[in-house]
Amino acid sequence: MYLVKWNFQTPTDEHISQLQTLLGNQAKIGLMSQLFHKDFKQHLAALDALLRLADTSPGSLIANSDLLLKWCTLRFFETNPAALIKVLEFCRVVVQLIRDTDTQMSQEELTSFVPYLLLKTGEPKENMRNAVRDIIMILSDIVGPLKMSPMLLDALKSKNARQRAECLLVIESYINSSGISPLKSLTIEKIVAPHVGDKDVAVRNAAINVLVACYKFEGDQMWKSAGRMSDKDKSLVEERIKRSGVKPGSGVVSNSPPAAGGPKIVVPQQGSAVRRPASRSRTREPEPEDVETVVNRTFDQPPKSSSRYALRDDVFSNVLSRLSETPLPNPVVTPPSVMNGWGNSMPQTIKRTNSSSSISSIDTSDQIQRSINNISSSLTDVATDAMYQVTYVLNQPEQRYLVDRRADLVFRASAAQLDLIIEEFNAGRGITAIMDACTQMLFILMGGVEQDNDLEPLNASPDTVKAIITSVLRCIIQIGNSEVGYTMARSLNRLAMRLIYRVELSNLLCGLILAMTESLQKVNGITDLVSKLSSKWCDELEKRRAQLRASDIVDSFNAFYVCSMTVRNAKNDYSGMVAE
Repeated sequence: MYLVKWNFQTPTDEHISQLQTLLGNQAKIGLMSQLFHKDFKQHLAALDALLRLADTSPGSLIANSDLLLKWCTLRFFETNPAALIKVLEFCRVVVQLIRDTDTQMSQEELTSFVPYLLLKTGEPKENMRNAVRDIIMILSDIVGPLKMSPMLLDALKSKNARQRAECLLVIESYINSSGISPLKSLTIEKIVAPHVGDKDVAVRNAAINVLVACYKFEGDQMWKSAGRMSDKDKSLVEERIKRSGVKPGSGVVSNSPPAAGGPKIVVPQQGSAVRRPASRSRTREPEPEDVETVVNRTFDQPPKSSSRYALRDDVFSNVLSRLSETPLPNPVVTPPSVMNGWGNSMPQTIKRTNSSSSISSIDTSDQIQRSINNISSSLTDVATDAMYQVTYVLNQPEQRYLVDRRADLVFRASAAQLDLIIEEFNAGRGITAIMDACTQMLFILMGGVEQDNDLEPLNASPDTVKAIITSVLRCIIQIGNSEVGYTMARSLNRLAMRLIYRVELSNLLCGLILAMTESLQKVNGITDLVSKLSSKWCDELEKRRAQLRASDIVDSFNAFYVCSMTVRNAKNDYSGMVAE
C-alpha cells in the first residue's frame, strides 16, 4: 500500500481517506463512524471511549498511537473549543502512556504530530496553550530536546506571534536545563537572533532570553554564533545580560528534569508492561492477546534487514590497535559476565583524571548522554575527554549498543565539533589532538577497519547525515590544503566513505541530497565531493535495496530539483542583466 506523507498545510481528502483505511483495519465500525463523523459531538463520544481504554486496555492505545495522533492533527484544524480541549486531553494521555511504558517514538511519528501540535501554541485561550505546554513537556521527556528543537525552530516562521513566543520559551528552557552544547549543531543563536527585532514585545523578550541563556553557557562565542545583528538589537541583548547579572560560562546543566522537559534515554528493560518498536506508522507488533474493546488489532512488524560490509582501509589500523591496547589513566574493573541491562549498580567504572571535564564513572545512561553532549563543547579538553569516554564504551562489545542507539546524537555533536575545529584551524591554533580523538571515535562507531562486521545500519536522520557529511567534507577542503592537515584530510576522506556502509540507506541518500541542495545554496565547495559519495551510494544499492523508502527519497529529490531550478533561473536573470 502506498502511503501519502503526513505533511500538509490543510488536510486533503487523500490524507483523510488513507487514515480511514489504516484505522479501519484496527478499530470497530462503531468507533470509526464516530471518529470520522461531521458532528463534533460524535468526536467527543469517540474520545470518551478512547480515554476509557487508557485504564482498561492501554496496550491497544499505545500500539496504535501513531494513527490516533494523526487523527488528532486533523481535529487541530477545527475551531470548536470544547472539541479541541478534549482532543488535547486525549493527546496528553497518549503521550503519558508512551513515556510511562518507556516506549520510543520514531522521527516519522514526531514529524507527523508535533508541527501540528505547535499550531495550537498560538491559541488565544490560556487553558489551551497550557494543555499544549504539558504535551510538549512529556514529548521532551520521551525524545529529548535535540529532536524537538528543529520543529520548534521551524515553527518560528509562523505569522502568529503567540506561537513564536511560546516556541522560544520552550527553547530557552531546553538551553537552561541541558546547555547549548547538545543543541549546537542546530544553529539556534543564528535562527533566534533576527527575532530580537520582532514587533511583538513577547516574541522580542523571549528571543533575548534565549540568547542570554546561550551567553550564560558559552560567553562571547554566542555573538559569533548569532551572526550579524543590528546595533539596536545587540544593545537590547547586552542590556539584558547586564541587568540579569549573567556571567559568561556560568551556566550549569541541571540534573533534574527541566520545566519544559529534558532528554530522557530509554533503556530496554525486561518485563515492561507494554512495548512498541520505534517504527513507521504501518509497523506495529501484535498484541499478546485479542483485546475485545474498541481497538482490537495492531500492525505486523516486518523483519529487520541488515547488511554486511567489508571496506578494509589500513590507514587507522595502527591507531585503533594502540587505542584498544592503551589502558586508561585509572584501573578499569572488568565485569565478570556480560550484562543484559544497565542496572543501578554497575560493577564497571571508568575513571579519568587530570582533565577539567573528568567523569568519575560511566555507570548510567545519563552519564553516557552527558559524554555525548560534551563532544560538541567549545572547550577542547572537555570535548576530547568526552570522545575518549565514548570511544571506550564503543570498544566494549556488551556495551557499545548504548552508543549505537544514540548514533544520531553522536553524529550531530561531532558535526558541531568539526565546525569548531575548522574555526580553530583557520585561527592558527593546534587541532591535532582533538581531530585524532574525533576521527578515532567515529571510525570505531562505523565498526572499525580491521573487521568484517555484520552490524545493523545506524539510525541517523537525513538532517543529521547532511550535517556530518557537510562538516567532514568542509574539513577535507579547508584543512587538506595545508601540510599539517593533509594526513587528517585523508583520514576524513575514508571516514566519509565508511558512512556509506553504516548508515541506513534511505536516510543516507536523503541526507546526501540535502547536502547537495545546501551546497548549491551556500556555494561551500563540497558539491563535487557529495556527488562522489552519491555514486558510492549507488554501488550499495543492490546489496541493501530492502532498506529503501521511495516516498522520502522522492521528496528529497523534489526539493533538490526546486533548488537547482531556482539557482539556474537566478543565473539566467543575472546574465540577462549583464547583457543589457
